[in-house]
Amino acid sequence: MAASTSVHSNALNFMSCLKSGVDPRTGLYNISISMPDLQSNDLRGPGFRLDMSYSQLNTLDSGYGLGWNLQLSQYDPATQILSLSTGETFRVDGTSSTGQLTMTEKKLDTFHFYKLDQESYRVVHKSGLVEILRLHSSGNKKMAWAVKIIAPSGHSIALKHTAFNSSTYRLDSITDDLGQTLLEIARSSTSVELNL
Repeated sequence: MAASTSVHSNALNFMSCLKSGVDPRTGLYNISISMPDLQSNDLRGPGFRLDMSYSQLNTLDSGYGLGWNLQLSQYDPATQILSLSTGETFRVDGTSSTGQLTMTEKKLDTFHFYKLDQESYRVVHKSGLVEILRLHSSGNKKMAWAVKIIAPSGHSIALKHTAFNSSTYRLDSITDDLGQTLLEIARSSTSVELNL
């Protein structure tokens, strides 16, 4: 029996935006969906790639569906765990003489992490990209989410978060310096809608 779709195209034969499979190290099924790159400030940057990922180990609904999460940089001051948008995760275990928060398990010097004040943190990537993380409180839990991403050229995008389920925050929208909305995320009781 042939598959029935409303559109016939060979483009549907190539699903490079979708990566899935069983991790041979853990035996767990994972899936990742790459969204189109968001180009901001009339192509002056920063370019922003947004990926959604699913993990069986994630038993929480973070605003995108059970087990689903966006790959955004975040820092949990209670556990001292830094998760980067690249998918890397590190535990902060010290502070250098320059004020940099250090991680013993970080072997490659691809970024530096700083505490700016009681509410804000800065991630400086080797590429020159800078992420500003700000604490958001929900109940007793505090989490620092990326609120601004700055390109080496100085152009930036702002990420707005909204409270979800009184226990966490989810990304609500992304706008650039020109005030153009690049992404809006709407959540209902039955679906999540991303408007690019």
